[in-house]
Amino acid sequence: MQEILSSKPKHIQIADHIRELINSGSLKNGERLLTDEELAKKYSVNRHTVAAGLKALVKEGLLERAPRRGTIVITDDSEGRKTSN
Repeated sequence: MQEILSSKPKHIQIADHIRELINSGSLKNGERLLTDEELAKKYSVNRHTVAAGLKALVKEGLLERAPRRGTIVITDDSEGRKTSN
């Protein structure tokens, strides 16, 4: 992805982009995201900026972060529970 250009803070732009990937189905339930360091290179930002964006998506219930497991997409199943593989 090209460098992000907008008046929004970069961590919000990153969260918006990843949210759109989840909502469009490009990122599916149980899918693991790139590492913070890899995402930082992809978006041309500091890894702390990436972490801030991902933290917002964790609060929204779209992602789950765990040491050694990484960041995983979680989505609602048919009964409305959050699930991950």
